[in-house]
Amino acid sequence: MREECGALIIDLQSLGANEDVLRRAESLRDNVSALVDAQFAPPERKILPEHMFSEFCDALDEHGITSGTIAELGGAKNSLMHRLTKFQVNFLSIFPSPDDPRFILADISNCPHVPDGSFDAIYSISVLEHVTRLHDAGREIVRLLKPGGITAHAVPFSYFFHGAPVDYWRLTTSGLEALFPELTTVKSYFYARNRRRNNLGTPAAPLERGGPEFAPDAFGGWRENWFVVYVGLKEPDGPERLFRKRVLQALIDILKGLTDQGLDESAAVERALGAMRHVSFNEYGRTVVSATPLPDQRPVPTAEELTHAWRTRGPRTVRPGSERWNLMAMLVHAGVITS
Repeated sequence: MREECGALIIDLQSLGANEDVLRRAESLRDNVSALVDAQFAPPERKILPEHMFSEFCDALDEHGITSGTIAELGGAKNSLMHRLTKFQVNFLSIFPSPDDPRFILADISNCPHVPDGSFDAIYSISVLEHVTRLHDAGREIVRLLKPGGITAHAVPFSYFFHGAPVDYWRLTTSGLEALFPELTTVKSYFYARNRRRNNLGTPAAPLERGGPEFAPDAFGGWRENWFVVYVGLKEPDGPERLFRKRVLQALIDILKGLTDQGLDESAAVERALGAMRHVSFNEYGRTVVSATPLPDQRPVPTAEELTHAWRTRGPRTVRPGSERWNLMAMLVHAGVITS
């Protein structure tokens, strides 16, 4: 291909092409040459595991976790946990390993046989994209963490299809934070150090596993290698803080809907607080609307607190309109407010 571009330039010169055409042809040749060179460049050193392990160790130090029990999701083949000599390490895996006492046979999306609060920290790299019931896994990870414990995960944002045994998900920073709503986010960011790596897959997981359209071509293999890194902290009051956050967001959603209908602020605040007596959340965090008022024993902001939140941050933190409109539709359907 590089030679073909060079021959094209010679042909253009022989045909008397102007300087602008020749300059564009030379630019094309140089770009093609760079891509071809990258195809045959030696593979980059695997730096994500080292980077992620360093983030994990920093989080342990930052939150005063100097000993205890760590659970790494998956197998021990590429684990770096042997470096943490002051910790007991277990591997939660769906594959039996009866000869290794460190292994606990467990599906992270459903492992009721593993007690609550079993671990001071939970860790994984490239595991959660292979879990069928991802939100169930998020709830189990939170359940298995001790209060004050941390969890750290790296998952692909852009990566080739790789089954182990099946590849289900790609996540963003917001997606990982939504997976752990009860936790306080310590870090959440995109990791693109290997972004342009010419990823040709492995013998165990070739690019073609996703179909022939993923096979390496004249320009190489998969070239957008992005990951998301997340570190979260389980604070003792996590469930209470999450409930207060959900209540405030629901109130802001209702306020936004009511003010969009033309109500002034004070009337909208009063009506939103009344409507909130009909709103609750199920075990999965989904909003439930009742036609009859619920008991008044739940923590709900006062009119003054709600007005302050609305004026200082409400309009800037309203979620995408579809969720707000859906909540308003549920309230209308239940007869709590009029459309």
